[in-house]
Amino acid sequence: MPNSSAIALGVLGAAASAGFIYLFLTSKPSAARRVTRGLCGLYNLGNTCYANALIQGLSSIPSLVNWLRRLHCDEDDTRFLKELKKLVLDLDAVADATLSAHDVSEALRSHGWTIGVGEEHDLHELFNVFSTTWEEELGWTIEKRMSTGLLDVRELSEETRSREVLAMERCSAAVRLQSVLRAPSQGILAERIRCAVPGCTYKRIKHEACSVIPVKITKTMQGMRALRVETLLRDHFRMEVIRGASCDDCKARSGRTDSGLLKQAGFAKLPPALILRIERLGWLPSGACYKIDDHVDFAETLDVRDFCFYRSKEADYDRSAAESRTPERTSRIVGGCAGNAARAAFGDAASPAAGGGGALGALPFKAHATIDGGSFVAENVAAARYRYQLRAVSEHKGLAESGHYLTYRRGLGANSHVWYLTNDSQVTRVPYSKVAGAQAYMLYYERMRMDDSLPSSFDVIVVGTGLAEAMLAAAAARSGCTVLHLDECAYYGGEWASFNLRSIDEWTERERKKERGEDEAPPAPDASLVREGESLTRIRRRPTIRVTRDEWTTASSAPSTRAADAADAAGAADGEDVPAPPPVPTWREDAEEHWRRFSIDISPKVLLSRGDLVRTLCDSEVSAYAEFKLVDRLLGVAPSRTEEGGTPIDTTVDVHRIPCSRGDIFDSTALSMLDKNRLMKLLKLCMQWHAAPDQCVKIRASASTPFAAFLAAEKITGGLAQLLTRSLSFLSPAGESPTTEEAIGGLCKFMDSVGVFGASPFLVPLYGSGELPQCFARLCAVFGGTYCLGRPVEGIVESEGSVRAVLVAGQRIECAHLLMTSAYAPMEWMNEESSTTVSRAVLVANGSVREEEKESISLLNLGGLAPAAGARLLEVGWEACTAPRGYYVAQITAHGDASGLVDDVIATMYRKEEGEGADQGEKPKKPVVLRRIEWRQIEYASGADVPSNVGLLRLPDATADYGTVMEEAKTLFARFWPDRDFLPRALKKEQEDGEPFDARDDEGEVKDEKKEEGVKEESTLISCSSLVMSAKAVEERRLRLVYDALDNFNSKKALQESDKVLKKHPNMQTAKVLRALALIRLERLTEAAQILEDVQAAMEEYDEATLQAFVHCFKELNQPERICSIYEKAVAKGKADENLMSHLFMSYARVCNFKDQQKTALALYRLQPSQPYYLWAVMSVVMQATENPDMGAKMLLPLAQKMLTKVHDENKKEWKNAQEVELTVLVLEKQGRQAEAADLLDSDAAALLTHSSAMLMIRVLQLRVAAKQWQTVLERSEEALGRVEGVDQWLLWTYLFDAAFALADECSDEEEKQKLIDRAFSVVTQACEMAPGYRGPYMAHFEFVARTERAGVYKADKYGDAVALILAYARRFHSRPSCFVDLVKWLHVAKDRQDEVESGISAIVDEVMRKALQTAPKGDDDTDCPTRNLGECWAIVLQERVRRWYGRETAAGPTERRSRVLRLARAQLHTSSVQQPSAAMAALTAEGLYLSYRRDGDTRSLYEALLILETASRNWPEDHLSRLVLMHIYSLLGVPGRMRQLSEQLDIKMVQRDSLGHLGFHAAEFGGQVHFCTIHYTSLGDFYDLADREISECLVAAYKNGAFTQIEGVAGMRRKMRKSIMATAADVANRWISAAFSLKVVEHVVTIMKGDEEPAEWDSLSDNRDYTIFPAADQAGADEAKEYAAWAREEMIDLSRTRHLIMRVSANVAKGSLEAGRGLFANLSEQLAHCRKTYTEEQAPLPSLVNTPPSFLGEWVHGPFLVPLLRLLECSLDAIEADGDERKEAERLPSESEMSALLGELVARVRSAIDTPLPTTNTVLQMSTSLAFCRQLLKIMALRLVGGAPEKGASKKTVKESLSALSDATRRAADALGEQMERAKDKLENNLDECFPAVDEAFWNVEWAALLLSEKKEVDVGIGRSQIAAIEELQACLKS
Repeated sequence: MPNSSAIALGVLGAAASAGFIYLFLTSKPSAARRVTRGLCGLYNLGNTCYANALIQGLSSIPSLVNWLRRLHCDEDDTRFLKELKKLVLDLDAVADATLSAHDVSEALRSHGWTIGVGEEHDLHELFNVFSTTWEEELGWTIEKRMSTGLLDVRELSEETRSREVLAMERCSAAVRLQSVLRAPSQGILAERIRCAVPGCTYKRIKHEACSVIPVKITKTMQGMRALRVETLLRDHFRMEVIRGASCDDCKARSGRTDSGLLKQAGFAKLPPALILRIERLGWLPSGACYKIDDHVDFAETLDVRDFCFYRSKEADYDRSAAESRTPERTSRIVGGCAGNAARAAFGDAASPAAGGGGALGALPFKAHATIDGGSFVAENVAAARYRYQLRAVSEHKGLAESGHYLTYRRGLGANSHVWYLTNDSQVTRVPYSKVAGAQAYMLYYERMRMDDSLPSSFDVIVVGTGLAEAMLAAAAARSGCTVLHLDECAYYGGEWASFNLRSIDEWTERERKKERGEDEAPPAPDASLVREGESLTRIRRRPTIRVTRDEWTTASSAPSTRAADAADAAGAADGEDVPAPPPVPTWREDAEEHWRRFSIDISPKVLLSRGDLVRTLCDSEVSAYAEFKLVDRLLGVAPSRTEEGGTPIDTTVDVHRIPCSRGDIFDSTALSMLDKNRLMKLLKLCMQWHAAPDQCVKIRASASTPFAAFLAAEKITGGLAQLLTRSLSFLSPAGESPTTEEAIGGLCKFMDSVGVFGASPFLVPLYGSGELPQCFARLCAVFGGTYCLGRPVEGIVESEGSVRAVLVAGQRIECAHLLMTSAYAPMEWMNEESSTTVSRAVLVANGSVREEEKESISLLNLGGLAPAAGARLLEVGWEACTAPRGYYVAQITAHGDASGLVDDVIATMYRKEEGEGADQGEKPKKPVVLRRIEWRQIEYASGADVPSNVGLLRLPDATADYGTVMEEAKTLFARFWPDRDFLPRALKKEQEDGEPFDARDDEGEVKDEKKEEGVKEESTLISCSSLVMSAKAVEERRLRLVYDALDNFNSKKALQESDKVLKKHPNMQTAKVLRALALIRLERLTEAAQILEDVQAAMEEYDEATLQAFVHCFKELNQPERICSIYEKAVAKGKADENLMSHLFMSYARVCNFKDQQKTALALYRLQPSQPYYLWAVMSVVMQATENPDMGAKMLLPLAQKMLTKVHDENKKEWKNAQEVELTVLVLEKQGRQAEAADLLDSDAAALLTHSSAMLMIRVLQLRVAAKQWQTVLERSEEALGRVEGVDQWLLWTYLFDAAFALADECSDEEEKQKLIDRAFSVVTQACEMAPGYRGPYMAHFEFVARTERAGVYKADKYGDAVALILAYARRFHSRPSCFVDLVKWLHVAKDRQDEVESGISAIVDEVMRKALQTAPKGDDDTDCPTRNLGECWAIVLQERVRRWYGRETAAGPTERRSRVLRLARAQLHTSSVQQPSAAMAALTAEGLYLSYRRDGDTRSLYEALLILETASRNWPEDHLSRLVLMHIYSLLGVPGRMRQLSEQLDIKMVQRDSLGHLGFHAAEFGGQVHFCTIHYTSLGDFYDLADREISECLVAAYKNGAFTQIEGVAGMRRKMRKSIMATAADVANRWISAAFSLKVVEHVVTIMKGDEEPAEWDSLSDNRDYTIFPAADQAGADEAKEYAAWAREEMIDLSRTRHLIMRVSANVAKGSLEAGRGLFANLSEQLAHCRKTYTEEQAPLPSLVNTPPSFLGEWVHGPFLVPLLRLLECSLDAIEADGDERKEAERLPSESEMSALLGELVARVRSAIDTPLPTTNTVLQMSTSLAFCRQLLKIMALRLVGGAPEKGASKKTVKESLSALSDATRRAADALGEQMERAKDKLENNLDECFPAVDEAFWNVEWAALLLSEKKEVDVGIGRSQIAAIEELQACLKS
């Protein structure tokens, strides 16, 4: 890996590196048409799709384009901005061309950025490079302009211009200039930190600039179905709690240091262009990276007001006022999105649609509805400044480590509403549905302006947002038309809207004003927009609603009894006295308090389950935007009974259920058996007529007769006739007197819908019918429709009998078709003599008209009260999410003027007062009407003068269902677009983007039409079924709180919620398993295991939810084999199911059981012949071959090839998908048939692959190299290197040279041989001439020279002198950070001419410095070190590194070495503004000082190196090298706290904990901090357990996504992680520390000493540690580092093995296992002898600062630490051998004096360690550990020899006394150690300066001396505090 000088390389490529599997995508070329004008594409110059995608995204932002247009970029200082401006402007100006971003890349290279052609980089990182570069160029521009401006001001006289005035004007000018030049993407974020203590006023605010807002998809968000970009922003800006910290005020006031701080961030200044980056790179605990493929919904308008830091109170007031004022409060966003006002309105009440639980009131609450995906102009002036419009979306396709970028973007100007897909050079126009389905990586938003005008023309303009209008708008947009949807109202729905309790008041008041003519008239149209020959007609919405009554009844003023009744019931149940209840609100007060929870329909209707609307909802997938519920009660009203004289007996009516299904009819008691038979006979006749009308003679003959006469002819009279005419005829169109044909049609539709979703045929939308217009409006918006609310149409422009345009807000908008509701049409178009009246009313009541135990949604036929009106009542409540719990909304609809109907309904079904009817004993008691609203809707019929291209749509009629609306919309659509389908069935995403991997139709056969029709019908039913809650959904709803708690890792909450569920449903198996999961996370494993066993034993059937819960449990327990077991049982008990079988396969994949994988995959293929399952089986065979190579070569790989051939033949020799191709290539390659594999990739099959052409070419050449097809390799690589984009592809050069020299070796003719070599050389020279700015050709020249030298054909005069080549490269690229990294590989070609290379490079550096001295100002005290730029700094670094590589630093003496260090340090002071080279210089300085420490034993040099590195890490945050080296030093010094901080700063996590964890593995032990040791080693053990699980899931994901080429690597990674040396060492160290200090009970100590199982074979452990993160300083150091790496591995194993053997011997002593104990003790003795021979007591310093710090093994085995413990172990085994003889046991125990002497040596060693120049507490810890182990071993001996504590019994008195004496000796040693610790602690507290070396102030110059002294104070204090904390902790351990 490159060193710190190559940090610039990582800037572009970091995010696209190091991952091994997550996702596999397939794609096919889009079938969309090629754009012929408007936008240009960009050439791909070799994996430069990331740059093309970014430039296209930026070019779509008008503010950024205008900013670039305004900039003057003609100077050399602004080369990048000049090239970027030219390219961005050309992209939109040049028509139908393909441009290149090469000049932009070259401009970046001129700034020092390394952008290799052919390399894959990250889009976001490139944007950072862009922004950094243009800020740098603008900084130069500002500085130049300000210096010029200042000279102009100085020319004025001193009298008129004082110094203060000049300074003020200069400052003002700078501010103005910066604001003009500031990039539009730059905003300002504010971060506020305040105290968490109530009452504390501490607050600090800081501001920082930002260009991109990075948002993350957290672990808890992954898998969410409705993930929105607003959710990610809310998470990004959420308030954070900083624990363990306090504000300065609290520290000063109370001394508290842990009161906590609250941090909140937000926008302080909104940027004109807002760019969001969605982090899609996730990391598994194993360290593997994966791509997060969760879809994030992004709106085309984004409101960021909730994320603004300084939001004005006025804006907040406007917003809150709008929320309470706008009727649109209940015109919500559909589909359950976060902005759904109705759901938010439910507050703390549970929404039944959401599953009956959860407080939804916390959801965000928007003042105006915005439909996701649509194009909008701002709908509200107050909110406009917070809104952004989507301009572009960049998407990444492919895997985490590689892939392809593309951008969806808008056009500019007239094409701003058109979306394009820009895929390098290909530009295609796409619908917005394609954009909305993208997996966004970067989102580009533009801040909206209220003066934004609409486009000048549309295909269709729709006025009014009612249901029919919305459907037609969606259908038109879906068919490819451009659509503008307008409405003068600020809400969606028009007469179809739904309102809450407050907004319906405003609606009624507005309609009354409109009726009186008091409403505000729209502005007059601008007549100047009308052209010659055109006429202007002014329009405005006519009043169509006449509100006749709106009142709260007197009963609403009575107190609400619900709260009091509940309190009484609770008190009675508890048997306690009921206290006086608080004042109870009235019904009106209670209802108005919950006004948001009401949703009142203006035009209520129901959906037929098999009606046209339901089918359209499903086919168009609009059903995904809303939720529905079954009308579960159909009710009828029996007529009042009267006396013979006509006097009513009573005023009540009989509200009864209407039977719907066959079962309901036969269960009904209202019908006699004869009536039931007649009814069934009639229904059968109806269905026959419905199926074949022409064959049903009886109904045909009576088709036009009244239905009543037909019933009489069929002998159906009395109650049955009334049931049919008044109840089942909900759908008859003519009310009371339908014809037989009409009534039979209604009955057939009724019965056809029964049983689809339940016993009732009707559905209602949750939250009201107002949802449906918004559903279709969203669909229109998804396909590019533009929505503009609150803008009335001022006029219509007509010409020649058709509408040409409409006038809106002073703008003329052309249209081909105009659709509008009749309420907007001018009266000239209407027939005033023909009108239709519909009467409607809304009653809000406190109960249902028919009370039952379960709340229901009811549809009541009011034919018994108003026979002529065809009236009905729809009653909804909490179940339909339209009212709070306990309230009901009754919605009455009737034909004509039904005056008095509402009075009759109230009189017969409701009470007027709260107490009325109580004395009459009503059963059940009637509800009370609280609110009453009545109105009439009047509509005129359309006339004959309607323009030909205008479609008028009717207002909602009085029919019960939506049939007439659907018919009207379809008819009008067919009139205007007869050749197009009305809302056709939506294509699935995979159908649009190409065949998915899991496609079922592999054969490609033509299907039977009837079969297809059945499939369509079935899929329709399946889609519809998702609208209604099934039993499974009910269970999921009950468990939702449990799932939420588990997802949030709140295990206690999950346990409580699961207990609640089980209390009500004790047999719910899923709840039991989820409870077990919560117990596992609470580490109550025994209880969890028992639950799991009980559930498994009791389960007869395995449902999916329970199985998944089991899987999570077994994953948490790290028992993947039990997952296999549970699915095996599920498959065995149940029917073979595709889902179960696939889960079984994945369970085998987790444990790498390849044989069973193969069997299961084949069984799956037999069950469901799908190609992916067959390929799973093939891959399982390949993995078996990998495990057993011999068997693989002979049998398994040929079998895999045969299987692939079979499936290929079945596909008629056609390749079906990329997975089949890649798997075939893999099998051929493993068989050694690389040539065939290469031929396959060169065939048409390669078109299925997602690889870029460059990657594919490299892969083919790799295979041909393996096949030794040298001629082909030579020609192909030569061709590729002849293009600019190929010259930096190093593999191509390697293949070229391999082929050329291999062919030369095979050639016997010397002349031909020379021609081949010269041919390769000519490619090198041509590339150098063609691409002089690229490094690849020059490095290829080095490689060519090296190869010719090895081949013995090198000719310096012909191929170039090696030294001259090196110097030429250094002269050309010395300013690049990678220069030395490139050269170091080739310095060996001039190994005998080192002096020439050094002197040449020194001359180059001197030349660079001379030029710098001529132009730069001199330093104050260092004239040869001017302030340097980037190139000069890297030249100095290059010179020093070359010098060290040749060993000059090692060979130098102490004085010369120190002088070089000083020179580097002084140079570093003058490069502080250039981070990267400054950090490199700091590292070189520290290396030089460390060499002095290593060679000369100068401890002060080591400490000075530490201080220099601390200074570097503080000054240069990007410097990772300094932090890595600091981790080594602090690990040696034992400062784990600081080491942990550095690790967090470096973000060492995931798999890096295994590869880089060695940097601080022993730091906690070196630091003597027991608690930190336990945490550190435990977390490492948990990491390896979790890594094993996560890698297993990667295997599962690889199979699911068909990433077969990754599976072998993932399986290999798991094997390496399981055998990691770090994992074993962490486990042993954790047991060692825990046995010594953490455990007090002897039995527990023995258990942990024994361990769970024997570790793996020590020699087979895998050392995954990375020792090459930075190269060595010289060649000798590199060789030494390799030897040290092998030594470090053995040292780690020996330390762990020694500790393990000591613990196992101790455990056998406890068990009394003499033979095993003796054997282990012998092994321990051999191990110690080996260690003493291998490791010295005085450990030599590390070869380099970047080598792994050694452990303390040498000091430990040679010192006195183990002697007392080994003596006790030996004696304990001897005592056990005495076999109960008390005398012998006592004699074989060591004496007290012997033990005291041994322990005394330990104390002496501690005393000397404390007085070292750099004291550590490691020795103290090892001493304490030895004492602790001796103490534990004495307890074990007491337990074994005397059976417990000495006070138990009088037996073995002598043994007890001996053990007691030994315990006293250890106690005295502990006391002595405590005294030494106290001395060390006193020294650290009072004489800290004496503990650490001093800085040599005489050596360093003044500046460095000051820096080091300042740094030394902090470092000394930090190390001292760490060691004091360790001492105090060890003292506490010894005392306990």
